Amino acid sequence: MFLTGVLVCALCKALNRAETAMVMSGRGVPAARHAGTDDAHAKDIAEYDKHAAGLSFSKEPLTCARYALKGGVVAWVGHDAAAAQVRLHDYSDGAGQTRLAEALLRQGLPLKGAQFAKADREVRADDGVNAEAVLRTLEVAKLRGGGGDELGFTGGSKADFKATATRALRDAVFTAAAHAEEHAQPARADWGGDDGPVLRMDMDEGEGLNTGNTASVLQMAITLHGQYTFTLPTRARPTAR
Repeated sequence: MFLTGVLVCALCKALNRAETAMVMSGRGVPAARHAGTDDAHAKDIAEYDKHAAGLSFSKEPLTCARYALKGGVVAWVGHDAAAAQVRLHDYSDGAGQTRLAEALLRQGLPLKGAQFAKADREVRADDGVNAEAVLRTLEVAKLRGGGGDELGFTGGSKADFKATATRALRDAVFTAAAHAEEHAQPARADWGGDDGPVLRMDMDEGEGLNTGNTASVLQMAITLHGQYTFTLPTRARPTAR
């Protein structure tokens, strides 16, 4: 069996004002209990129901920042802690996409709902989570006005939003995500002594990680090296007389 993708240990959510007040007062993220079926979740996703029961999380911090930029807060919850409290439905991976597409088709709903869930890296919860699951929060609204173009894409393309987000916004979001995942310090690019930007692999990049692919590339490299000797031996230096 080949290992693939990125291990997700924290999920994020863009909070509205009511949810923010609950989290800040130590009451977790409440929600009305959802029916919990794929059909019900599919209908909520397809109809973009902002008042649907349950909760909608994402695996992508910048996706949560995009939805929170208009004045909200991003909160991170522990994946395992949330899963211990409530049933989670991951509609971002292959199996989840299949279940979601089948549920959409059963109800005559457009398949673009599955595309939305994939793009958002969406994980749905059937109920709210208590304060024990909440790991960290970030007031994204404070990062507005940094001179970047990302504000123009808060209601548009996620790819455009990610491409135009300011370094200050990206660094703050990625740092908060790293701390939520219990990393002492986030990884940074080495810019010759100056603090480089915070680095984070997104889920799209993570899907390319595959031990089978890695083994194939290594085998190809070894085979080609043996055939063409890419790595040349160091030439012996002349001995001084």
